[in-house]
Amino acid sequence: MMVPTGTFLVKAITFGGPCKSELKFQVAGTVVAPADYREFRNSGYWILFKKVSKFSLVGGTFDARANGFWACRKSGQNCPPGVRSISFSSANDVIISGVKSMNSQITHMTLNGCSNVAVRNVKLVAPKNSPNTDGLDVQLSTGVTFTGSTVQTGDDCVAIGPGTHNFLISKLACGPGHGVSIGSLAKELNEDGVENVTLSSSVFTGTQNGVRIKSWARLSTGFVKNVFFQDLIMKNFQNPIIIDQNYCPSHKGCPTEHSGVKISQVTYKNIQGTSATKQAMKLVCSKSNPCTDITLQDIKLIYKKGTPATSYCFNALGTSIGNSIEVQDSLRCVGTENHPRKGRPLEKQVSFQHGTEGRAMERQRSLRGFVEKQKSFRVVIERQLSFMNGERKMKKNESPGKRGDSPLHIAARTGNLGKVMESIRGCNGAEELKELLSKQNLEGETPLYTAADNGHSLVVEEMLKHMNLETASIAARNGFDPFHVAAKQGHLETLKRLLETFPNLAMTTDLLCTTALHTAATQGHIDVVNLLLKTDSHLAKIAKNNGKTALHSAARMGHVEVVKSLIGNDASIGFRTDKKGQTALHMAVKGKHEGIVLELVRPDPKVLSVEDNKGNTPLHIATKKGRTKIVRCLVSFDGINLNALNKAGDTALDIAEKIGNAELVLVLKEAGAATAKDLGKPQNPAKHLKQTVSDIRHEVQSQLQQSRQTGARVQRIAKRLKKLHINGLNNAINSATVVAVLIATVAFAAIFTIPGQYEEDRTKGPLVLGEARIANEAPFLVFFIFDSLALFISLAVVVVQTSVVVIEQKAKKKLVFVINKLMWLACLFISIAFVSLSFIVVGKEDMWLAICATVIGGTIMLTTIGAMCYCVVMHRIEECKLKQMRKERSKSRSFSLSHMPSESDILNGELNKRMYAL
Repeated sequence: MMVPTGTFLVKAITFGGPCKSELKFQVAGTVVAPADYREFRNSGYWILFKKVSKFSLVGGTFDARANGFWACRKSGQNCPPGVRSISFSSANDVIISGVKSMNSQITHMTLNGCSNVAVRNVKLVAPKNSPNTDGLDVQLSTGVTFTGSTVQTGDDCVAIGPGTHNFLISKLACGPGHGVSIGSLAKELNEDGVENVTLSSSVFTGTQNGVRIKSWARLSTGFVKNVFFQDLIMKNFQNPIIIDQNYCPSHKGCPTEHSGVKISQVTYKNIQGTSATKQAMKLVCSKSNPCTDITLQDIKLIYKKGTPATSYCFNALGTSIGNSIEVQDSLRCVGTENHPRKGRPLEKQVSFQHGTEGRAMERQRSLRGFVEKQKSFRVVIERQLSFMNGERKMKKNESPGKRGDSPLHIAARTGNLGKVMESIRGCNGAEELKELLSKQNLEGETPLYTAADNGHSLVVEEMLKHMNLETASIAARNGFDPFHVAAKQGHLETLKRLLETFPNLAMTTDLLCTTALHTAATQGHIDVVNLLLKTDSHLAKIAKNNGKTALHSAARMGHVEVVKSLIGNDASIGFRTDKKGQTALHMAVKGKHEGIVLELVRPDPKVLSVEDNKGNTPLHIATKKGRTKIVRCLVSFDGINLNALNKAGDTALDIAEKIGNAELVLVLKEAGAATAKDLGKPQNPAKHLKQTVSDIRHEVQSQLQQSRQTGARVQRIAKRLKKLHINGLNNAINSATVVAVLIATVAFAAIFTIPGQYEEDRTKGPLVLGEARIANEAPFLVFFIFDSLALFISLAVVVVQTSVVVIEQKAKKKLVFVINKLMWLACLFISIAFVSLSFIVVGKEDMWLAICATVIGGTIMLTTIGAMCYCVVMHRIEECKLKQMRKERSKSRSFSLSHMPSESDILNGELNKRMYAL
């Protein structure tokens, strides 16, 4: 999505997700809001991006034109609540780069419920007297980075709200404004906490506050934990360092409870500058929840021509690290502590009492604690940095023990210059010093490498004073030396320090003969590229093992400014080819950046006709890659050969027709391109043979694909039929169980409900008490025998059914076979029992009725069982025939790529039968 140059009026608008693919919103012009602030009503936002993912907002100026709204607010009239200029809600994997937001009504940019968001190189500007114009507001979000940006507003430069985790701010220029604030918190009882926040390498100028943590004096479940403010420069601040747990800006109707927000593990390190007020630091914590584990290290804040500043502390526990405060006497807040874990209250105006031994032990403990705090947070921060830079640093989340770091490695990695100097001074002799500086961890990194990798230029400068070129050139296991890795990361100041001491480092290469210039050009670090070209302009001509120069890589990666710089240094490198015979223009047309193509062609258009090892010109390559815009750009140049033939005998139009890109075909034809056939070129025999082989290959692949699809279809059919068969077997088993229970019930009841009843009086007749009156009759004896057989066969079936669990289909078929035969017998026996008893029931005079029942029952049962036996025999015969056919077919069939049954096997086999007897 592209907004061209110009000025465009946009009212309140929402971009709603989720996104199905990556989306880039490129703004080249200026977007302005309606001049009448009342048009927004109560919408709350101007431009809202909701539930977007893998989204990039790049460039452009957004002017909310809020002068009228500010005037309304200052006059105290009944004004609307105001709108946020650019808002992201429930968004994931977002990059915001190069954006300028001006004159926002309230907040310039808001992140609410977002994750993995990189905000870099943005400018948020509003007059310093504009009310409530925050720069960046973040809440309920995680994995946010805010780097290389400028914020000039009338309120907080950055406001960090509840639910913010893993937030990195670096290289921020803040001022005017109210500085960086965490809070205000405790607005509600149930509130999420703030954790893992780092603010580093930033400059504050003329702001009301510096770094502030604020909460209302109310009960709350919120917390602030694991926060680092380090490497900050503050100029003319009113309140450089503040913790305020009695926050109430209006001083009216303020709550009187103790704040429930728990503040712990907050580190202030290397903060320098001037304070506009004598009281430079104010730590006011809750009585019921004192601030704990507060660390102050190297705080150097001066008030009016070197006059020491003062501090005020209440209900705070923590430690002081380093002797710089003692020398400057600028802060008198934190008492020295022998047991940092427990701490003691930070008393008002308590002077430092540093003993030499205690100070050394305190430094050592505090450094350990600082490193431990950083461990968990470093994983998150480096993931965010890899999201911004497009690369992930390997093994950075491992502990120093796993990396094999020495204490000097740790100090260099964290930029602790004092510890580095202490380690160097502690060496006895040149040999021990050389061994210390040359020591490599498990990844082959020296202390100089770790310092260069993290951009600590002062640490690098100190180490270079004590080492030679050989030590400074030691490469890690990845092939990079300190100079090379600094170029890769774009640390300009570090590279300057290295070049000042050892200029020859610019010529070092890695295992693939890649120079630092090549790596910097690939990453797009234009400042580094210019520095290296100024050091040695011939570096641009050095190629890697594959023949590619820095220009090749910069052109392929789309870095226009780098290409301009390299071409401006030496235009002849535009004709340098790699081992494939391709120039930088060949590489550029594979991408999507027309500007790079223009820059490469401008010095000498002859580069358009350079062919690679396969005879392809840049036009051939662009057509093959389907780059319509690039092709349109190439054909616009005068003198380009539209009908150049490659070694395969194809023109660009031939390639476009082969890949089936109708738009490319139209563009080329409009430019006057023709096919080789139209040009009357004789067909290349080698090409004809290659085409024939290609056609055969495609035909074979098509047949194989069709065979695989047929096999898959047959497999699905077989699977469905098999499932039907299993269901049929299960139904047969369940039905047999029900029938067995019914037969057993009938047989059991029949023996006790016989006609004639039983002898009830022992004094009458020869029969004993309870004896059946027909017990001596022959039909009764037949009934009794067959009824008993039916009963016990049925009971046996019930026992088997309730005890045996069969999983395999073949075994289940055998079980059904046996059960069915037993049920046949049970049915036959119960029929005989019925018929035999009928001879007694009808009497001798109506004996013919019993005979009729016998004939009818015998005919039906014998016919049914006979038919079932016939079906079983025929099924078995068909099975044997099918097995024999398969054996014969397998003997005569040649090896096949698929071992699946054919469709005829499925259709003619057992699986296709709708009904069969077991």
